[in-house]
Amino acid sequence: MAAEESARLDRGRLYVTEIGDVLADLQAELDFTWHPGGRDATDVLAAACHIRPGARVLEVGCGVGLTACYLARRYGCRITGIDSRPRLIARARDRAAHLGLSDRADFHVSDALSLLSLGADAVGYDAVIGESVLAYLPDKAAVLRTWMDITRPGGYVGFSDATWLRPPTPAALALAAEALGRSLALLPPEGWAALLREAGMLEVTAYVRPLRAVGEARQQLEHAGAGLLRAWSRAAALWAGRPADRQAIRHALGLPRGLFGAWGYGVWAGRKP
Repeated sequence: MAAEESARLDRGRLYVTEIGDVLADLQAELDFTWHPGGRDATDVLAAACHIRPGARVLEVGCGVGLTACYLARRYGCRITGIDSRPRLIARARDRAAHLGLSDRADFHVSDALSLLSLGADAVGYDAVIGESVLAYLPDKAAVLRTWMDITRPGGYVGFSDATWLRPPTPAALALAAEALGRSLALLPPEGWAALLREAGMLEVTAYVRPLRAVGEARQQLEHAGAGLLRAWSRAAALWAGRPADRQAIRHALGLPRGLFGAWGYGVWAGRKP
């Protein structure tokens, strides 16, 4: 059984690495990450998971710490962020220190599958959340069970991710693979909700919306402030000075037009019995 579990984790890491290695260094360099739905999705996720002052929260796939610091500052929770890329964690720690949030937002190198590096502290969370994480993981059900295991009874597991608003055509699937990596595996809205129910979660809620590229870009500007302006400036410098990064920048800056209309985003959450 242990050998099977180890093999499963190795397969999962292989899939995640495919796209992650392309973008992680770029995200660290830009000090910025994006997820479908932007700040609106984050606020819906916080409400669905009942994140309140003093709540103990784990964010899986925290990137450079934008969401974790936002939640700590706005909702007064105590949040731990994990990501498998050390450079992203370094950026997240710098952000928390700069904002004076190091006492409420801490960050560790770990991954969505094992959480082993957190040791005995990785139990009893009021909420475990992830944004744009599950889409890249092959065994989504097993990951959600892991998240549920470390959530306290009565606590919440929730996530936001992209979703198909209508059955994808072969062309849409090819565009998605080209834009965001061949490990990407999106589900329709009910498919995401079913994963939570199958894991044993109660009171599963769903919030699904179409992607609005212009509105989300404006919102991200408001959310990140000068940080986003710096990110665009760095992206322009990398584009001009480091040709090898151009493909990664193309991945990071928007989606092909052919995906809009077929794609949306959603927030799903459930309560642990």
